[in-house]
Amino acid sequence: MFHRFLRAALVAAAPLMAAASPAFAKEKEGGGGWRRGHGSRAPVQAASGAAVGAAPGQRFAEPERRRSAEAPVVMKMRRVRVPQPKVISDPAQVVRDHRRVPSPRTDNAGARIRQHEAVHPPSHHSVVINNKAVVSNIAVQQRIEVAPGRYYWHHDHGVRYAHYYDRHRVHWYGFYHGPRFYWTRYHSGYWWWWDVRFSRWVYWWGGRWWWPGPAGVVYVYVDNSYYPYDGGVVTVKHPEVQAPPVEAPKAAASGGWKSPDGRRSIQIAGSFGDAFLYDSSGAQPVLLKFIGRDIEKARFTGGGASGKPLQILAEFKDGTFAVFDADGNPLDAPASPAAAEVTPSAAPPQPESIPPPPGSAPGETEPAPSSRD
Repeated sequence: MFHRFLRAALVAAAPLMAAASPAFAKEKEGGGGWRRGHGSRAPVQAASGAAVGAAPGQRFAEPERRRSAEAPVVMKMRRVRVPQPKVISDPAQVVRDHRRVPSPRTDNAGARIRQHEAVHPPSHHSVVINNKAVVSNIAVQQRIEVAPGRYYWHHDHGVRYAHYYDRHRVHWYGFYHGPRFYWTRYHSGYWWWWDVRFSRWVYWWGGRWWWPGPAGVVYVYVDNSYYPYDGGVVTVKHPEVQAPPVEAPKAAASGGWKSPDGRRSIQIAGSFGDAFLYDSSGAQPVLLKFIGRDIEKARFTGGGASGKPLQILAEFKDGTFAVFDADGNPLDAPASPAAAEVTPSAAPPQPESIPPPPGSAPGETEPAPSSRD
């Protein structure tokens, strides 16, 4: 199960990495960029060939010509608690068609509509469905506002919206929120919204938008992307390009962190929390790579007698973390879902009720979602 989750996480993270750094895209295509196992950017090279800032006689393990000028991409992550999703097991309850509602050019007063349609999943929807008066009135309107192709305009208890009933007997609701509006569709007991950026239908549950992905994996929308649900938490990823300093510090004889097998060590230097990875297998430590900035502490996992791959877990001052392999290359996910602390999410308020579908009993509402928080 975890391997399927990890594959799904890597698929979800690939566009983020490619967008953050052209070097990542080049490596993925096999066309160059930074190489796995080597530094992504070398310090300024002196005429003698020794790296500026290195110890006397110290050289990098790889020549200058093998290194890219691209700054490294650090995949900063944090574990976020989310409510347990309502998994839709019946395919008939999932919206998979390509129907859209034609947006009107003018409102009921004849004024031109200047708001733009939302391109991000609207968190404002929690305000709508938690408004009991609006929910109750929508349930009544679904039974009487059934002229196909007509827009019904409402300004109800502080919520401005339009109701549209199409020729396929689908009820659409367009809600205003500041400079934006968004169309939702009520189908089989769920509110659905079309995410134009990802070309997918997502449904509202437990204060969040969810996507019923392939192979039965459910994804939740957090921080402008979708992440696979994994036992009450998701790993939110933010790629960040961090240029290394011009000079690297000399490896200290003591302090810092060493791997269980003694082959690797990490030093954090300066007020900016710059972390550097060293190869400590020889007589003198050799600088391998700049790990990142604003790092508070780091530790090694695996390696030695454990039989597991050696990895580096770096914890940043802002509460995020990043995982690297033994050569300092960023990884997309920790070796175990429990490798990092979980932080609670600031989820929108939980829904109280939603309107029943046409023909259902009055007062029928969505079951209260369970949570593992």
